[in-house]
Amino acid sequence: MVLYKVKKGKTFFIADPGKGLVKYSLEEFKKHWISTPSGGEEKGIAMFLEPTPAFYEKLTDEQPTEERSFKFLFGYIKKYRKYFGQIVLGLLVGSLLQLILPFLTQSSIVDAYNRIISVKEKG
Repeated sequence: MVLYKVKKGKTFFIADPGKGLVKYSLEEFKKHWISTPSGGEEKGIAMFLEPTPAFYEKLTDEQPTEERSFKFLFGYIKKYRKYFGQIVLGLLVGSLLQLILPFLTQSSIVDAYNRIISVKEKG
């Protein structure tokens, strides 16, 4: 949840991911605040974040210097190049098996069917 605006110390505007943008009065805000009594007062924990000027400079100064292509992948792949031969070989063997197995299955079924027919004709 983000408290993004306080109006006159009485109205609190909250950005809640579960509810969306919500507006609370001071009493409702205190009710929803996670607090613990300390010294007779209720106290809560808050984290204040504010961007520095360097944040905005970095956003405007950063321009893409080069167009991305597949060249940047080669830097990551270079250290694993000894495995690429194994990967390519494995892919070829797998593809070959996928190509051959249907024909082997068909051939064995036709062969078994022909044997059954020939046994019935002889017997």
